[in-house]
Amino acid sequence: MRAGTQLSVHWEAYRRYRNEPRFDCIVEEINTLPFFTPLYLRAPKAAFFCQLA
Repeated sequence: MRAGTQLSVHWEAYRRYRNEPRFDCIVEEINTLPFFTPLYLRAPKAAFFCQLA
């Protein structure tokens, strides 16, 4: 998903899931601030870390 700006991308991800909740798997890309998908997603999830430093 690519939507929103640097400040609104987390809110847009939440809204998109609420409007289209049919996903097989969610890949949460964690760069600096995570999307906290376990709080609002029921679909299976996988985390992808871009930075570990």
